[in-house]
Amino acid sequence: MKPLHTIKDIENNIYLKYQQDGILETLVGILIIGFAFGIHFDLYYIGTIFFLFGVPVFYGLKKKFTLPKLGYIKFSSTRQNKIKMEKSVFSIFFSLILISGIIIYFYFTKDNRFEPFLRKFILLPFGIIGLICFSLIAYFKKLIRFIFYALVLLLSTIIGPILNLPVPLYFSIAGAIITISGLIYLIIFIKKYSSYIGGQ
Repeated sequence: MKPLHTIKDIENNIYLKYQQDGILETLVGILIIGFAFGIHFDLYYIGTIFFLFGVPVFYGLKKKFTLPKLGYIKFSSTRQNKIKMEKSVFSIFFSLILISGIIIYFYFTKDNRFEPFLRKFILLPFGIIGLICFSLIAYFKKLIRFIFYALVLLLSTIIGPILNLPVPLYFSIAGAIITISGLIYLIIFIKKYSSYIGGQ
């Protein structure tokens, strides 16, 4: 006989459904592409702009696509506190990624004291920070697919230089893979819950 679901189990199940819309990774991928364009055009602040605009866009898309499908759920105070902590952690790490990426790229390319080998792998620390950040998302939100995104970002900073690809190109490829994956999840989510609240 299967054990009855507890309130916590039901809440966890609903919370996971809210994370299956692919919106987060779509915007993260676009952020990475924006950062790549910033590198190409020496406009390092573009990534910051994308991040600042990405936060309200994220919540706007959640209201547009996710809430109409699943409805508004008021989680327990424990879950709400956990969500607040997640937001703080993610904000800090995404900020670290942007700041460290800009500093690393600027100094490694503009300062001739660095060895050519180090300049070749200038964004490897960025990939490592991305690995940590995406792994935290996978852990907190129970989204295993973010481990894949973490590896895509990390490997792009290793394989790209080995193949002598321009930084904007291999970073854009990584961002595009993550964005396309997110869009696929969003399409699946919309189709799957088309008959839910707000659906037909």
